[in-house]
Amino acid sequence: MSGAIGFALAPGRGGRRVRGYDFGGATLPPGANLSRASAGSRLSGPGAIETIGANVARFDRWPATGLIVEPAATNLAPASASIAGRWTGDRSGTGATDPLITPAADTAPDGGTADRIAFQRGTGFARISTSIGPVAAGAPFTFSLWIKGDEAGPGPAMRLDGTTGAALDLVPGWRRFTMSSVGSGGLVSCQLILWGAVPGSPAVVSLLAWGAQLELGGTATSIIPTSGAPATRAADVLTLDWARHGVPDGVRAFRYELASGGAVTVDAAVSGGRAAMPPAPAGERVARIVAA
Repeated sequence: MSGAIGFALAPGRGGRRVRGYDFGGATLPPGANLSRASAGSRLSGPGAIETIGANVARFDRWPATGLIVEPAATNLAPASASIAGRWTGDRSGTGATDPLITPAADTAPDGGTADRIAFQRGTGFARISTSIGPVAAGAPFTFSLWIKGDEAGPGPAMRLDGTTGAALDLVPGWRRFTMSSVGSGGLVSCQLILWGAVPGSPAVVSLLAWGAQLELGGTATSIIPTSGAPATRAADVLTLDWARHGVPDGVRAFRYELASGGAVTVDAAVSGGRAAMPPAPAGERVARIVAA
């Protein structure tokens, strides 16, 4: 049976054995346990999202395989899958038209339905917008949205309150776009805007949109579905048995080798041979954890 394995490789630097856990497979290795008090999501392939039940480890499969170890997060967007009925359209300028929103026009990343939006900006802009929050003044937050272009090329820009991003680089496949800002103490105006003032903005564009998420923090976490009210995904709590690898009790340094190719060193307290490991860096997936 394939799966992640516990390992002890020898020799390491200075002749020491390398002791740790590999998460490159499909299951947790012996000595590893993960709990989470809610369901969570993972990427099972390019633009494909799968829901995983409570207390089950999540392994992203794209763009690289790794274990998801995230803190709790709340999606403040009350209806993540819906544009129609939740977002409103308007326009300004000669030749601009209100965006046309077609409900349930195609398949969404989770196998449900996604809405299509057609923009025509004329000499001004065409946009869709919704208000989400509130977010406390000065609190960092991140807005994200999954978008699939009808064809490749520049698209609308994201706009949060008064800040406008660059024209999105659309592809004819699902891609998650994110934008971060800080709260003003009230609701956040989230927009997709096709605007002549944005460099590279086309005159018309059509796309699918799904999976709106607004959460505190500077990085988007895994998708948290909502259907009428904000929802919270509980934290992943990864506990590792270090006694089986000869790691003594006490505060110890551990190296997280990331699926993206980077690595970080964190401290964790080993007690009774076991340690609850800290979350991975925001947005990262864990390929391996070794005792430093």
